[in-house]
Amino acid sequence: RVPSGPRAVQCRTDRFSGYLIANRSSAVRVLLWSLSFQTGPARQAMATVKLLSDDELPAEARAVFDDIRATRKSDFVNNFWRALAHDPKTLRRTWESIKEVMAPGALDPKVKEMLYVAVSVAHGCSYCIHSHTAGARAKGMTDAEYQ
Repeated sequence: RVPSGPRAVQCRTDRFSGYLIANRSSAVRVLLWSLSFQTGPARQAMATVKLLSDDELPAEARAVFDDIRATRKSDFVNNFWRALAHDPKTLRRTWESIKEVMAPGALDPKVKEMLYVAVSVAHGCSYCIHSHTAGARAKGMTDAEYQ
């Protein structure tokens, strides 16, 4: 079954296409990938929705972006969030889930970000690899830990 509605965002890379689904029913509120591997010629990575600039954000999405910037202590908001900004409720729910997952716990945030890198490599998602590598480095990952 192909996910649809405001809780699903279609993602495509050169190795797979899939749907990012915000799972609200889970106690942990994790993000799940539902993958469907492509056959045939490789596809170019492309956005399937317009990435909203700060000037195009609805008020609810702008508030989430402000929280992302404050939490991460950075003015940069990456394209993942800009794609989700079309649906402010999903944007907020996803951001709140990520904040919960990345909060200190049994694993520190650097290790969690490094796990994101490993999963991104396994999925062959170059955007995800670059994004999570930058996140892991910002949290203190060294070159030795990366290798």
